[in-house]
Amino acid sequence: NALLPGTVMLFNGGTYPATNGSSALTLNNGQGVFGMNANYSALASGAARSTFNGAFILNGNNTLDSIILNDSLGATTTAITSTGGQNLILNNMIIGNSDTPYGVVMNLVNASAALTQSIAFASGQNSTSTLLTQGISLAGSSLLVQSSSINVVNISSNVNPDAIFVNGSTLQFNNSRLFFATIGANPNFNAIGIDAQNTSSVTISGNSVISVTAQAQKAIGLSSANTAEILMNGGELIVKGIAIGLPNEAQLTLGGSNIALSGVSCVLNENLTSC
Repeated sequence: NALLPGTVMLFNGGTYPATNGSSALTLNNGQGVFGMNANYSALASGAARSTFNGAFILNGNNTLDSIILNDSLGATTTAITSTGGQNLILNNMIIGNSDTPYGVVMNLVNASAALTQSIAFASGQNSTSTLLTQGISLAGSSLLVQSSSINVVNISSNVNPDAIFVNGSTLQFNNSRLFFATIGANPNFNAIGIDAQNTSSVTISGNSVISVTAQAQKAIGLSSANTAEILMNGGELIVKGIAIGLPNEAQLTLGGSNIALSGVSCVLNENLTSC
């Protein structure tokens, strides 16, 4: 990087390590990784994308485009990590899969990123947190999720599971889908699709779908606390509580006037209901 700062690296098919020993691979500021077609004339698509085994730590101004990221580092691995990295672009990616999900899709601290035209799989098993498990964790950060699908399946969690945890951050969720399910979770905890806290701002727009199916004390679609605000314009909010013999096992929102729904189709326990 000292000789060629901001190096762009083009890969053509194949499988490569994204590791530094037993840890994630760090990209220097400005570096990018692109998956290309056979003659390098265009970005790859589908199965033609190059596969990277491991995970990435991004320092800023990085692009990951048209690649498949496979978890080879263990069940609590975070696929994309950045502390302070700005202008991170993640496009046309497959991050994990249903059989081998990452523990966490993305952990951003004081960073900014865009995830576009991608699909990601996580278990929400966050090895760095003793309070919550998350599929995506934002702290003092901003994230745009555009035309993407986030899939989080949390199994036998001992703590409060959130699909997306937004802490003092900004989240734009446009024309995207969030599918969150907990299986065998501790019934004393709440499972939340998008959990916004501490002056966060969340905007959900377009044909977005927020779907939460949970075995927990409560299955909650959207939750706002500590002056955080959530605005959902259009799309679908779907919440289902798996019966565990406790009351209030499902509710669309938690947070009162700090959550506004406009033109949203709401389904609670498989019944169309008023938002």
